[in-house]
Amino acid sequence: MKTVITLIILTLITCGCTTSAPYSPPSGPKDLPAVFDLTGTWAGTMTGYDNGIGFNDHAGGTITLVIAEQHGRIFAGNLTVVENGKIIFSSEVAGAVGRDGRTLTIVQESGYSTGEITGTDTLELIYVNDAEQFSVAIDTLRRV
Repeated sequence: MKTVITLIILTLITCGCTTSAPYSPPSGPKDLPAVFDLTGTWAGTMTGYDNGIGFNDHAGGTITLVIAEQHGRIFAGNLTVVENGKIIFSSEVAGAVGRDGRTLTIVQESGYSTGEITGTDTLELIYVNDAEQFSVAIDTLRRV
């Protein structure tokens, strides 16, 4: 009888130790709501690498992301890059906020960006263009 009770106790302990905890998604920054409102104008600087040119800090260049609409985690707007006072790139964009409420994925006419909401008024985007003349850039944006 003692063996049966010991076997039952060991079975219960083993079952309790091998069950998984229920899934709960990771939380974003404590100061961000569940669905962060990205609408508005974001502006900043960029640094990157361009195939055939090399590393580039885009001195004097600015990037402006205007998010005109947002429906839940999906958003749309326009992105403009200005260097030396001239618009060198402008594109409509669309994107999504990840389930974690913090990560971003954005698509545009040439390339895409992934990124993160780093604060209530700051974003960091990593732009990638895999065309023959490939490039990558880190964009640091603030809400204006």
